[in-house]
Amino acid sequence: MRQTICILLLMLQPAPGGSPLPPRETSLAGAATDRQDPSQQGPARPKARGSLGASWSPDGKWIAFQSDRDGNMEIYKMRADGSHQTRLTFNPVDDAMPAWSPDGSALVYSSGVSGNRHIFVMKADGSRPVQLTTRPSHNVFPSWSRRGSMIVFNSGTSPGIREIYVMKSDGSRITQLTNGGYVNNCPSWSPDGRKIVFETNRHGDDNYEIYVMNADGSGQTRSTNNSVDDFHPAWSPDGQRIAFYSKRDGDSEIYVMNADGSNLVRLTDNSVSDFHPSWSPDGKRILFSSDRDGLQEIYVMMADASRQTRLTNTESPQHIQ
Repeated sequence: MRQTICILLLMLQPAPGGSPLPPRETSLAGAATDRQDPSQQGPARPKARGSLGASWSPDGKWIAFQSDRDGNMEIYKMRADGSHQTRLTFNPVDDAMPAWSPDGSALVYSSGVSGNRHIFVMKADGSRPVQLTTRPSHNVFPSWSRRGSMIVFNSGTSPGIREIYVMKSDGSRITQLTNGGYVNNCPSWSPDGRKIVFETNRHGDDNYEIYVMNADGSGQTRSTNNSVDDFHPAWSPDGQRIAFYSKRDGDSEIYVMNADGSNLVRLTDNSVSDFHPSWSPDGKRILFSSDRDGLQEIYVMMADASRQTRLTNTESPQHIQ
């Protein structure tokens, strides 16, 4: 079964249509001033899927991630060494895909708390959640631009047709960038703000490849060309390389290549799934998720694949606050 965060939350079938409305502040239970004891909410938790979807803070000191250790997927943060794991959202539905603002003061993420999955932004401590998207569709995988003025995300009304959009960071001026009737997924902004890398199955056979386009949607260029899937691209901080994961050698493994698709290097090599890479701000380390120890957990390694270290333990979190 495909172990990909880019497919994990694409199973809802929202109603089509609708147009963007202004953003609104939302009374989510995740607000810091209105938190409840998770042990008092609902039945006993199901067996966890794990901890995944990690994202570095701009100063490299914190990591945001999603985990279902308390029942459903919620947003957490921890220090870069895995300590001080802190829950930020408290909702009866999944909150996922966190990404830091360039100044480190906020997190953008996707939540189903208002029905369809929508893009929200909250303070880095989990307070003041604000809903940015309101169109009745499935809005996921947000990523900030370098200056924090724009957010790129994925939206669609069916699993087979998903397009990439960009909006101002307040939720206004939503603009469609791709238009092909395929799945265009997991967009990530280049460090200079000029390019967006993404995955797409536009070549058929449900085969995902990595593409790069200009920030206005023009100049869409194919970076990988394989008979198997290439997923979840992430720019290096210097804009020279792209990390992603692929099944080209059998199992899902982490790879890195030049931004033009050349000089491909495999980083992980084992018989389990390694996926969802995320670069540290200095480009020296890469976060990723792996099920090598059973559940999906978050690991960190040096950019040359050395010193692979586990950071989370979903079933027995030692540092949770």
